[in-house]
Amino acid sequence: MHYLRSSFVSAVLLTCHLVTGAPTAAIPTELRILPLGDSITWGYASPDGNGYRLKLLDDLTADGDKIVFAGTVQGGNMTDNWNAGYPAKTIQYIGSQAPSSLAQNPNIVLLMAGTNDMNSNPYISTEGDDPAAAAGRLNTLVGQIFDAVPNTVVLLGKIPNIADDDQEVRTKQFNDLVPQIVYDRASSGQHIQLADMSVIQANQTIDGIHPDEAHYQLMGDIWYQGIKGLPSAWIQKPVGPDPVRS
Repeated sequence: MHYLRSSFVSAVLLTCHLVTGAPTAAIPTELRILPLGDSITWGYASPDGNGYRLKLLDDLTADGDKIVFAGTVQGGNMTDNWNAGYPAKTIQYIGSQAPSSLAQNPNIVLLMAGTNDMNSNPYISTEGDDPAAAAGRLNTLVGQIFDAVPNTVVLLGKIPNIADDDQEVRTKQFNDLVPQIVYDRASSGQHIQLADMSVIQANQTIDGIHPDEAHYQLMGDIWYQGIKGLPSAWIQKPVGPDPVRS
């Protein structure tokens, strides 16, 4: 991974960052969305267990879009509660579990991972807590996604802030590297944009790690804005049938 000067990264943020701004792009109505990540993706500590996913679903269906969630894990009380969120797991573990979900051919992947990689507990950050190494693993996971589903779109999330002081320093360093992944892969023609979840502060979490309910809802809105802001030509009709659910 090559590193850009800070002014260049700022320019990338201006063009790729999806936190603010009204949705502008019309997109096809069939979306097969894979939420991929850790316990925040799974919805840990949210009252209904849905995390951001129900808010995202409500936002999209209000526009008349047809939404199916991909994934092999269930979490929350919503009807379509499928996802690929793995509590207390690192980027490398998430990548090891991703193939079965990617085989469902999502046309959008919402990837947010790295919180556990920044943890100082070696039983959690099993590959170490170095931010640059973790960013390298995240880049590898993004490559794995595009290798499996070349025509998909990846929205790559920065991770929320953390209450633990030492972990927060590493989290900020890690987040500073995420735009470079987006820049490099977008420059090579892959369909990827940034979603900035680092707007969520430690005092907006329920336990110093996981967002409180209001900020899970904010996450849903940020993903929604990211999807609606995509170039319409990027979104391809999902390949094959929707996942079979019993």
